[in-house]
Amino acid sequence: MKTCVTSYSFSHAIGSGQLTLLDSIAKAKEIGFDTYEFASIPTPEGMDDLEYCAKLAARAKECDIPVVQLSVGANLLTGGDEAVAKLKHYVDCAEVLGAVGMRHDIAFGLWEKRPFIWQDAVKFMAPAIREVTEYAQAKGIKTMTENHGTIFQAPDRMVALVREVNHPNYGLLVDIGNFICCDVDPLLAVSETAPYAFHVHCKDFIMKPGTEPNPGGFGSTLCGNYFRGTVLGHGVIKVKQSLDLCKKYGFDGNVSLEFEGWEDNIKALEAGLAFMKRCMGL
Repeated sequence: MKTCVTSYSFSHAIGSGQLTLLDSIAKAKEIGFDTYEFASIPTPEGMDDLEYCAKLAARAKECDIPVVQLSVGANLLTGGDEAVAKLKHYVDCAEVLGAVGMRHDIAFGLWEKRPFIWQDAVKFMAPAIREVTEYAQAKGIKTMTENHGTIFQAPDRMVALVREVNHPNYGLLVDIGNFICCDVDPLLAVSETAPYAFHVHCKDFIMKPGTEPNPGGFGSTLCGNYFRGTVLGHGVIKVKQSLDLCKKYGFDGNVSLEFEGWEDNIKALEAGLAFMKRCMGL
């Protein structure tokens, strides 16, 4: 396995003006990460996406830290052909970045004008997902979907999605922390989804039971418990066991540290990377 960091992990530092996105690439190398993931392409006004991706790729090359992953949003339940075309455009962006993988969302809400069950959504979206991954495969880029969002987060749904798409170039981005958001045992969920993993996200959460009031600043799980991001190793996620399960099922790729806590951004990434390396046996 190689250590990776997502640009999302620098959100606080970038939002406060401490770093720019370009600065975060150099900072990731300085902290000690092996590879880099872009969580989005926030293209500046007056520049097109591919031009900006070329600039980001050049900065990563200068810093000697490969870009391996691009993660983008999408809604294939309501977006139609336009959403597919946009995802193909992002595949082009991933190619310019030099990434070998692209995670794309699929849906976050329910259909508004018809009865909904998730099995319907799987069958409805599978052809579009297959079209995108076939386009990406021609460019040497694997596509995947992450376990997040209100519809597709539980492991049985993620596995059903991959099996319905039924394409060797499409798999999962397994986030070892996100499963708690739908109140599923994270270790059991990782064991079910790891065989389909193309990329892994490592994050940690502080949890509070829904029998108490929200302490403030916490998100709510599907069943009404509370969670808040924290430094990797400081929360309830069993990181080492989760990564061991990924290894057991043959995963040997890039593992992105994803930090979304309140703690000091850079110190949290330094501590989180050290912990992640210990969990990996590095």
